[in-house]
Amino acid sequence: MTTPTVGVDGACKRVWERVADAGVPAVAFVNCFRLSESAVEAGGHPAGRFAAALHSIEASLGQLPVVLFAPTFDPDTGAFLGLIDVLAGALCRDDCRFLSAPAADRERADGLDALPPSAVAEAAAYREHAVEALADVDDAVMGAYLDGGVDGVSAAALATALRTAVASRSVLPVIAGSAAEGVGVRALDDLLRDCTPAFGEGAGWPAHEGGAAAEAGNDGEDGDGDDAYAAEQVYTSGADALAEAAWRRAGGPVSHVAPDATAPVAGIVYGLSLHAYSGRLTEVLVVSGTLTKHAKLVLNAAAGGGGGAATGGGAGGGGRVSPARLLRRRPGGALEEVTSAGPGELVCLEKIDGAAYGDTLTCAERSALQLRPLPRPYGRCTFTLPVGDDSRADDKLLRALGRLAEEDPSLRLSRNEETGELLLSGTGLLHLGIVRERLATEAKIDLPLATPHVAYHETLTGRPVRAPGRLVKQSGGSGQYAVVEVEVTPLPRGGGFVWADSTKGGIVTKSFSAAAGRGAAEALKAGPLGGFPLTDVSCTLVDGKMHSVDSSENAFFHATASAVRAAAAAAADKGHAALLEPIMHLAVTVEEAHMGRISKDLATRRGRLSGFRPASEDLGLVVVEASVPLAELLTYSKTLDALTSGTGSFTMAVERYEEVTSHAAAAVLGTRRGGAAVDAKAAGGKGGGGKRKR
Repeated sequence: MTTPTVGVDGACKRVWERVADAGVPAVAFVNCFRLSESAVEAGGHPAGRFAAALHSIEASLGQLPVVLFAPTFDPDTGAFLGLIDVLAGALCRDDCRFLSAPAADRERADGLDALPPSAVAEAAAYREHAVEALADVDDAVMGAYLDGGVDGVSAAALATALRTAVASRSVLPVIAGSAAEGVGVRALDDLLRDCTPAFGEGAGWPAHEGGAAAEAGNDGEDGDGDDAYAAEQVYTSGADALAEAAWRRAGGPVSHVAPDATAPVAGIVYGLSLHAYSGRLTEVLVVSGTLTKHAKLVLNAAAGGGGGAATGGGAGGGGRVSPARLLRRRPGGALEEVTSAGPGELVCLEKIDGAAYGDTLTCAERSALQLRPLPRPYGRCTFTLPVGDDSRADDKLLRALGRLAEEDPSLRLSRNEETGELLLSGTGLLHLGIVRERLATEAKIDLPLATPHVAYHETLTGRPVRAPGRLVKQSGGSGQYAVVEVEVTPLPRGGGFVWADSTKGGIVTKSFSAAAGRGAAEALKAGPLGGFPLTDVSCTLVDGKMHSVDSSENAFFHATASAVRAAAAAAADKGHAALLEPIMHLAVTVEEAHMGRISKDLATRRGRLSGFRPASEDLGLVVVEASVPLAELLTYSKTLDALTSGTGSFTMAVERYEEVTSHAAAAVLGTRRGGAAVDAKAAGGKGGGGKRKR
């Protein structure tokens, strides 16, 4: 969808890129907004703006647009007269239908009239262009065109050729209209139904039978293995691939569910919405079988997804549900009740509690079936929700955001465990602006947004450091006794945390040693510089003492934690501690004309370019890849929109952690400690040494 005033913008290009990657047919709808209010303005005649939109489609998408319905306006006033049905050579004053029959065979109820004199030449030009474009892909049209010219090709022959051309992506049909006023919507619906492949054409929908969960008798055990969504970093891209991986791990061999109306019912939840009278609606795509109201269904949560309350999460959850009514959306958004729905149909179900985006609905005889999840778009634009001052207002805000997130799978609420911040992610600034507006109008809530903090880490450098730890409390009765000596050794970057026990002779039992390891891990949650997690170190228990009565796991836990903190503080006092920052692998997709300014901007952000690769030759897009510190990318979405006029997009994922320079570390730690001056040498880092000032 595009508009005459904007043309093909960045969002439209991103959608087109996904359509091209999937290799599916496409139709362009030029949304003219309020056609009934059109007039000659300072920006020119409205007919000129539609012509500019066609030029933008051809220039930006690299596709040949074939206009099927075009708006026509009064040449003097610019008032909207109707839509030109190009193939039929008629004028639609109201909404219109796309049919293969000639205009003379249509009922006048379809709103067809003769073309006004001012539109005859315009309609002839559009029809000639359509005939020439379709003659290149259809021999019958070519023969009729050579024999009798443009007038010798019938509307029925053009409609038949159009089906072939759309399926092969040889042409891009264009329909003009107004979504707000319902103009051209029925024609678009007819075109999609008549000229694009039907739902039943293909191998079927990929699915599996729940794997281990099904083999165990579907007794409610979770079958999703590692939770790919939980493991995903807030800033990580490729959510579609993560969902696909979680789904494959959760089940057995992959099969395909054929779109057979007589087969057992299977459908997938593609959306949730709230209706003023019907309440919460679950929007379902029927994949197989015939769905009826009051049908006895099983709701299986998507692997790796949020899952529904009725399922308990995981494959083969087995939540029993039954829709009270089946509703279908009509053009314009109105709902009408239907008695049944077959493969490929989209319906809204009432009274389905616990459903979530991507869940599978099946009949009882296929209760373990898991359909492959739909692509789940995650936001690239992330802000912090500054909550915590007013618990009542915070609860109201979070409940409202939770309802919006249920309806919109691209809106995501998450918590950064390291910084403790609540994060709200959307597809862009415009998306979050719409969310803010909805909260203001529907719930009377102001949405506060702030820039998120960076999840810094700390590490140690230099030589290993040893420190003792004691917890001795013996005042009669059951006491506490643990004496340890721990050596903390720096590890190479990415080494994480390693615990070892080098004591001999059983001076510390295995259970107490394990408790000591847990104490060391607890101590590493806050480093000596700014309280950031301490990583890439090895902690070794080199000595210890036990008491036959008073020693306990709790005593060794706290004694070891004290020893590790002391060793880390001693290393920091010697300048052997450093601050680490996350380095992101950034992939920016832009037009070739913007490559230079993007590269220069990344250089100012301490970025290191790693290469360029083509993204789409048809669209002239290039992917610029670089390694950039996350601290430089917190507001990159807004900057990229400004540099590329809204046509650029990016993804990023955590690549590694690197040491921060001493001066940058001092600035970070100064902010962390409330603005207090911090000696750069105490932060360690590159170019730092010496002792921390007391």
